[in-house]
Amino acid sequence: MNICGLKASVEALNEDIKEYNRELASLTMNMGADLIPIDYDKRDMISGDGHHLSDS
Repeated sequence: MNICGLKASVEALNEDIKEYNRELASLTMNMGADLIPIDYDKRDMISGDGHHLSDS
């Protein structure tokens, strides 16, 4: 799943992030994939175009 492009609102971006997280969780449960958690905080979650990516 790719989160990119302009979003209509912060809420729309947050919904995309929540969906992305649900997809990652389903990989672990359904396919037995191991995901390595990385402890990012908001300061680390700045994308290349300078937007924060956070679900809080």
